[in-house]
Amino acid sequence: MRKPTSRNRTIGLLAFAICALPGAAAGQTAEAFYASKPQMKMIISSSAGGGYDFFGRTVARHLPNHLPGNPQILAQNMPGAGGMVATNFLYNIAPKDGTTIGIIDRGIPTAEILYGKDSKSLFDATKFNWIGSLAKEIGVGLISTGSSAKSLEDMKAREVLLATNGLETDSAMYARLLNATVGTKFRAIAGYPG
Repeated sequence: MRKPTSRNRTIGLLAFAICALPGAAAGQTAEAFYASKPQMKMIISSSAGGGYDFFGRTVARHLPNHLPGNPQILAQNMPGAGGMVATNFLYNIAPKDGTTIGIIDRGIPTAEILYGKDSKSLFDATKFNWIGSLAKEIGVGLISTGSSAKSLEDMKAREVLLATNGLETDSAMYARLLNATVGTKFRAIAGYPG
């Protein structure tokens, strides 16, 4: 595996900026666009202190160094419903002029497909300009050693409570998936901070 170089990171950030701001190049140069918009906003779909917050604040801190005019990017946390509140905001309320970008939960793009009318999505995922991911993540589920469920058979025989920060997050999705395919009895309790 090749170690990322400073040049590769710079190219990646520039590609992120170009993709994140598709309207910026329409009708004016990037320099002119950023000169007229010295401030941008990064919407972070989680509470402060978690992984998405770290990624969002890192991008907000370093991306201006790679944009003409070095516009300031203000990071704003907008937690709620596992990222759904921020995503609905980005799609329906945020300016569509390239000054607002977001870091959202990785499960959000498929929420409407997976949950249908039960989804709280108020957006069309195919109409966002998706950039990509800043990290490779691996989801892990844990059960307390104090739980009465010690095996997969136990999880099929009795209800197991699962804490989640939203019903459309990975932990809740995995619980539903295991319930539907393996026959476990997970019950996701939403509302925990991210």
